[in-house]
Amino acid sequence: MWRYLLVLALTTAYSPTSQFTSSADFSHPLKVVFFDFDKTLTATSIGESVITLCDPQCLNYSAPSCLCSSPDALPQFLIDMPNNTLLARGSAGFDGEARIARSLQMFDTLKALGVEVRVLSTSWGLIEPDDWANFIFQFCQLGGLGAIFPPQKIISLKDPGDNVTADKGKAAAEFLAANNWTEHNGILLDDSPTNIALAKGKVDWVLVTPREGFALDVMEFVERRARGSVPGSDVRFTAASVVLISLATGFCVAALVLGFLYYLARHKRDDDTPLLSAPPNHRVHIVSFRRLVMFFVVFAITTGVVGLALGLSPKMCCR
Repeated sequence: MWRYLLVLALTTAYSPTSQFTSSADFSHPLKVVFFDFDKTLTATSIGESVITLCDPQCLNYSAPSCLCSSPDALPQFLIDMPNNTLLARGSAGFDGEARIARSLQMFDTLKALGVEVRVLSTSWGLIEPDDWANFIFQFCQLGGLGAIFPPQKIISLKDPGDNVTADKGKAAAEFLAANNWTEHNGILLDDSPTNIALAKGKVDWVLVTPREGFALDVMEFVERRARGSVPGSDVRFTAASVVLISLATGFCVAALVLGFLYYLARHKRDDDTPLLSAPPNHRVHIVSFRRLVMFFVVFAITTGVVGLALGLSPKMCCR
C-alpha cells in the first residue's frame, strides 16, 4: 500500500511540460512506441559524455580504433565507473526519481493496453551497434528501467559517419512491416528534427522539444494515443484527481444525509414527537445518531479507497 502511495506522490510531483509536435493518427490502434535514447529517453547526451570519458578518439571517424571500440569495452567502462560519478547515477541521467516514476507509470499503462516499447538509437562514432545496445541496457539498469528495456527490446543502428544520419524511419518501418502493421500503428519519439524528417511517411512521430528528454505532456500524449483518445476529448483524470474527487463525493453525500437527519431530529410532528423518533406504541428500532455518523464516515473513506484503486489502474480511467 505504501509503495503505491509513494508512486502516486512521485508521479503527482513530476509536472514539467514542453512544446512538442506530432503527427499521430488517432484513428489507428497503437501497437508499438519507439524511443530514441540520448536526450529523449534520457535528459542529456549520456552516450557522448561517457564515450568522451572513455576515449575521445571513439568519436573520431577517421581513427582506426579506440579504447572503447573493442567488444563489451564501453558497457564495461560504464559498469566500472565509480558510484560517486554523476554519470554513473542512472537517476540523474533520467532527470531524477520523479520523472523515472512517472515514466514507469506510462510504461505500465502501455503494457496494460498491449502496446510494445522499443529503444531505437544510433551508435556513436566507432562504437559497434551491439556494444551500443548493451551500453543502453546497462544505463537503463542504473536508472531502474532495465526490466522495461532488456537487450531484445533495443534496436541499435550503426553510425553511418560524420554529418550522415542513420535512417530510423526505415528501421521503424521494417519493424512494423515484420509485424504486419502500418505506419500509423507505431510512433517514434525523437529529439532530432533530422531523424523526424527521415521518419515522415514511414511511422508516426513526436518531436521532443526542448532536447532535454520527454516531459509530462509527452507522456500524457502517448497514453492518450495508446487509448485512442483524441486530444481535447479525453475525459480521464490523473490518479490524484480521482482520489480527491472520490473523497470529496463521499464526504458530500455523507454531509447531505447527516444534514437531513439533523433536520428530522430538530423538527416535530403535529403531536409534538420528534420526526426522527418512532411513533407511540410502534416498535421500531431507531439507529443512534452516533452510529449513523460512523456509517457515513466509513462510507466516505471507502469511496476514497475505491478512487485510489481506480487512480492507480491504467486500464480503468486514469492517465
